Amino acid sequence: MKGMDMTEVIRNIHTDFSLLEDVIQILPEQGCIEVQHDGPGKVHDWHQHANEETLIILKGKMTFALESGVHVCGPGDMLHLCANDRHRSVAGPQGAVYLIAFRRLDIR
Repeated sequence: MKGMDMTEVIRNIHTDFSLLEDVIQILPEQGCIEVQHDGPGKVHDWHQHANEETLIILKGKMTFALESGVHVCGPGDMLHLCANDRHRSVAGPQGAVYLIAFRRLDIR
């Protein structure tokens, strides 16, 4: 297709996303947060990270297993993981959409 291999700037796109202001509020001073979409039943097997993590469920459900117990989280729930906490997760039957911040967020 003609023109598909060139850099392009598109101005004034629709940015009236309902979560945009909330996402901006939780961004770190420098860095990013990740938006994750897991399909139904997606498994992230046992693992750990050298950094803290905060996960905020936006849509669907996630079951998190930690060495300390199991937590089922849905929209509006937030999970803090300490550095080196071993954990696994499984998306619910409708999948899940969630944010991951690579630090501890203090949102109440």
